[in-house]
Amino acid sequence: MLKLSVLSVYALTLMSSIIAVTSFSPLPPPSLSSKYTSKTPSTATTLFNQVSETIANQEDTYLSLAMQSEGVMAKPDIVYVIMYNPGTENEAIHTMEYPRGTMRTGDLLLAFESIEEVNYFANMIRSDGDFMEEPIPTPTPLIQLEMASQQMGLPMKVVPASS
Repeated sequence: MLKLSVLSVYALTLMSSIIAVTSFSPLPPPSLSSKYTSKTPSTATTLFNQVSETIANQEDTYLSLAMQSEGVMAKPDIVYVIMYNPGTENEAIHTMEYPRGTMRTGDLLLAFESIEEVNYFANMIRSDGDFMEEPIPTPTPLIQLEMASQQMGLPMKVVPASS
C-alpha cells in the first residue's frame, strides 16, 4: 500500500470527484482476522501466512497477465483500482512491491479492466488480517490514472479482463 503525497492525493481526489467513489463489491466474506489472535504458531497462523502469500502470488499473476497483454489489448476508457480511505487525508491506493526479491524495490500500480477481477482481488485482501483498511474497488478514467501515476513516478500496468 502506498501513502500518497499531497500532489498525488490532489490528483486522485480530482479523479474521485469526476467519478463517484462507490464500491461495486459484493458483501465481504467473513473476516478471518479473529482467527489470528494466537501468539503461538497454530493452524490459524499458518492459514494467515498462506493468505498473505496468496495475495503476493495473485499480484504476480496479475502482473504477468498485464505484461503479456501490453501492446496487444485495446486500452479501456475506465479501469478499476483498489483504494483505501478514499476522500480522506489517509487516502491510499493499493500497489505491489516491484521488482520482487531484489534490494531495489519500489511500487507498481495494478489497474484492472474487469470489475469482476478487481472485486475478486479486493475480497482476497479483505480476508487477509494484515490489511486494516477496507479495500474499495474504484472506477477511474485510464487517462487520468496514467497522468497521476506518471506525476508520482509510479509505474502502472493494466490487468486485462479474463475471457
